[in-house]
Amino acid sequence: MMLFKLHGIPPTIRLNVLFLFYSVTLSIELVLSVIFILHIVNPVKHIWTIGFPYLFILPGLTIISPIWGVVSTLLGSANMLKTYSSMNATMIVLNYPLTLLLLWFLKD
Repeated sequence: MMLFKLHGIPPTIRLNVLFLFYSVTLSIELVLSVIFILHIVNPVKHIWTIGFPYLFILPGLTIISPIWGVVSTLLGSANMLKTYSSMNATMIVLNYPLTLLLLWFLKD
């Protein structure tokens, strides 16, 4: 009986678009992280050139952040989503520009 009973008001169309946008950005982040990590690992020499700023400037943040986003989405925890947002903001402000500058400098 509880499975079919409606608890509260169903989400509006605006909220559905917001959830869709969030899931698309999380999926894109996961795919880009996997592709970039494969690019770092494929020739091992890339670990010390482009892998260093991406993986070691903020140790593990680029690997933990997508996993944290998936777990926070599955659990529906507001506090985890807030820390996920903070992790992404830190990566966008610090980690991604340094990695892109090094890629441009090394002509990769």
